[in-house]
Amino acid sequence: MALEDVAKLISPKRPDQVLRLLGVFRGGSELTKEELVRQSGLSESMVEYYVTKLREWYMLGTRRNRRNQVVYSLNPDAFHARVDTLLVDPIRNLVR
Repeated sequence: MALEDVAKLISPKRPDQVLRLLGVFRGGSELTKEELVRQSGLSESMVEYYVTKLREWYMLGTRRNRRNQVVYSLNPDAFHARVDTLLVDPIRNLVR
């Protein structure tokens, strides 16, 4: 599955916006919401919306940094498990 496919799963109508947001995590970055807004160029409300969607897919992890700010990071292993649960397991169950 390509990154574009992931973006289409999360936001079928605006995958380009999800790609912009995902791109800021390149290299394993941990970012605050303010940094996500600044680096992605998306509005704060759009970042909040996509952060919520990505968390629903278990794709984002959160923690508090030393300044007690919430920072977000990608969690690709959890996303893989979610895709398996949604897409692979139903097919496995069908053929059993």
